[in-house]
Amino acid sequence: INYKNSNKFKCFSSKKAGGCVDLIMEKNGYTNLSEVFEWAIDRGYLDTEQVRKIKKHKETIYDSVLFYLEQVSSEHYLISKRKLSNDIIQQNKIKSVPEKDFELKKSLLEEFEEADLIEKGMLTNSDYSPFYQKDNPIHTAIPFFDRNGKCFYIQLKGKSYKNLSNVQVPLVYTPKLQNQDTLIICEGAITALSFIQLGFDAVALTSTSAIKPGITEELAQHKEKSIIIAPDTKSIKDYEKLQEILTENDYKCFSKMIKCDEIVKGLNTDNKGIDDLNDFFKRGDNQNTIKSIVQEEINKITKENIQGIEPIGTVFDIIQEAAELEKSGTVTLGIKELDEGIR
Repeated sequence: INYKNSNKFKCFSSKKAGGCVDLIMEKNGYTNLSEVFEWAIDRGYLDTEQVRKIKKHKETIYDSVLFYLEQVSSEHYLISKRKLSNDIIQQNKIKSVPEKDFELKKSLLEEFEEADLIEKGMLTNSDYSPFYQKDNPIHTAIPFFDRNGKCFYIQLKGKSYKNLSNVQVPLVYTPKLQNQDTLIICEGAITALSFIQLGFDAVALTSTSAIKPGITEELAQHKEKSIIIAPDTKSIKDYEKLQEILTENDYKCFSKMIKCDEIVKGLNTDNKGIDDLNDFFKRGDNQNTIKSIVQEEINKITKENIQGIEPIGTVFDIIQEAAELEKSGTVTLGIKELDEGIR
């Protein structure tokens, strides 16, 4: 038990791991959070006000699902295969899905009505939850949060994507951002998280089918940012359409994209198996080198004109034109003083 820094435990014999609540549930055979609260109150570790505050963070079904799922271990797919850091995973509250989900389903049924769980995609009419898939085991749950920090959707990942039943898939995945002036738009949550790990702000479209006029509403909170598109290699044509949509709706979208081929050139390597940024991570390329190449590409792109906005000339061109207008008596601007001040 690492009680000083992380409040987490791992049993090397049984391979079970988690946080304090997981340990209490495992040790005492509890199946729901209410039993944990009672245990903690009886021993003076929590009072009723603290319990009320904790419960407030579990207002949605998705919040409860995330609560019951396991913490990601160092052996998890996202760390061992996709080379994402534990910090990025924790910051974005990504969870690991156990091989069997019967206890999860039982706990949810004790908290919520079955009809509500079906409506939110946590159960299907065949009584199975979406996590238990014999032929396509789910190993990762990526939560989607709104501006208020409420989880409104969970993307499940296994051998292939598994969408929640009866629930519309969001168009955009927004991880935790640093609020930089430049925003990268890519495809797929893991690609966005890869850009975040390199120190860039990025959001991801959940698929190319999200590229339609309604996408501007999903991206409205980012309208004041300078946007750079970073498409998957196979989706460049689709993302050219995204550029058109954003430009037509007055987004500050650069005309040049960050393409994997440019990163390949910078690494002086081949493009075998490369379709998106995370493929470089998977291949084992140095992430610091990749970061430098991406930053160079961003620097080149931001020096160019933003798509749809043409320059009107240098400051001296503007002064000369204004001076001619003033000389002709059309306007009075004080151009002489302005010119001297700038020079």
